[in-house]
Amino acid sequence: MKLAIVLDNNVTKAIVAPFEAVAAASHGIEFVVFIGEKNKSETASITLPKCYLSHKKEVMSALREPVRSIRRLRTNTESRMDFYYNSLADDLRGFDAVYTQDVSRSLYTLASLKEELGFKIMLRWWEVLPYKRLFNAKDRYIGASSLPMVDIFMPATLTAAQALKLEGVPEDRITHVYPGVDTAVFTPPVAAVSKEAFGIPAGKAAVLFAGRLVSHKGIYVLLWAALRLKADGLLDRLVFVMAGGGGKGELQRMAREMGVAAAFHFTGHVPYDRMPELYAACDIFCLPSTMKESIQEQFGYVLAEAMACGRPVVASRVGGIPEVVGGAGLLVTPGDFNDLADKLTSLITNAELRAGLGAAARKRALELFDLAQTTPKWAQAIERLRNLGRA
Repeated sequence: MKLAIVLDNNVTKAIVAPFEAVAAASHGIEFVVFIGEKNKSETASITLPKCYLSHKKEVMSALREPVRSIRRLRTNTESRMDFYYNSLADDLRGFDAVYTQDVSRSLYTLASLKEELGFKIMLRWWEVLPYKRLFNAKDRYIGASSLPMVDIFMPATLTAAQALKLEGVPEDRITHVYPGVDTAVFTPPVAAVSKEAFGIPAGKAAVLFAGRLVSHKGIYVLLWAALRLKADGLLDRLVFVMAGGGGKGELQRMAREMGVAAAFHFTGHVPYDRMPELYAACDIFCLPSTMKESIQEQFGYVLAEAMACGRPVVASRVGGIPEVVGGAGLLVTPGDFNDLADKLTSLITNAELRAGLGAAARKRALELFDLAQTTPKWAQAIERLRNLGRA
């Protein structure tokens, strides 16, 4: 069986890791990862075969098949609907199945090519909000035209599976498998890891946030929690380590004006292969995501990774987070900075609690997210896709 992985410009090592594990287990499946010219993450560490897509290649494919290209442009209702349509129309010949995720340009393109090329579609579903696509005209159109072409939906959480069922997707088209984490790489450190390697001040409890520095991740809630901790006389005992790209300028300005800037350390982008070291260098992991009408945290790879590293976690009770954390961490009300400050205080002042929650987090990660647990389920889902339609 030959399966293509097409994920817009969102290919990451973490997302591809389950397929690498299936390939290593010799299930007789050939994988190829399609990587766009503007992919947002590094892909050098991905071990599966890769096919690179470029704008030059897309133009050349369109010129070879001008009628096809013009017809497609006339079909699309808005600009930038497709993801390398002409290139994939050529490159996906001979594939038995394709894997993509959510309502996306890739899904739209693949659904349009399905009948002509004869492949099956496996769709990873992250969304925990039913009908989220209705907030956006393009997503609404893609959903209406493309979701009926999906053969198997693969929700990343039971919360996402419930959202699909509420939309009316039949249960026999839903296969739930958790994302996988390599717990041999993301593992508790054998010896202490130096905070100085990341410029983190020594002698303080390091509270790590990893992710895009955008408002719905709750980064501003950390500012208000810091203000509360300062009033309680505890802020000097910790440092918030902010790892990730995005709009740090506004966050830094507000921290200065609020008088808490000294409690925030920005690492900038940290390469994926150094993330286990960063988790190990920090004492607590925090994901204080908030809620919007069209955005809720879907899973949080960083949560699963931090848990696998044995870090105690504090996270918001929103979206798929409670399912990931379970009873192995502390949950807070989204946006409630007093609740967050209280939970952080309990961890900062109680080493026994930190150790206990860290051990519980590692145990839960091994039970639910370890590649050894998820790989057979991924293989079974792909085998089920292979057998669809057979007598």
